[in-house]
Amino acid sequence: MNKDKQNRAKIIQELSPYMTLGLDFAVTVSLFALLGYWLDGKYDTSPMWILILSLFGIVVAFYKFFKVVLRKKKP
Repeated sequence: MNKDKQNRAKIIQELSPYMTLGLDFAVTVSLFALLGYWLDGKYDTSPMWILILSLFGIVVAFYKFFKVVLRKKKP
């Protein structure tokens, strides 16, 4: 029983970096899009800033995604 709990804990620990990837991706893109929306409203440049910052947010989110996925496991 104790060994089973240890195995589960180890599995959860190994998977934990991957469990929040979707949320992290969505939050990153959303924050950049909201910043673009705010800038468009402030400078009346719709839809320039929302498009630029949304695309930038996607690039940043993919960078963070691949940084986690391709990280080498330490022995």
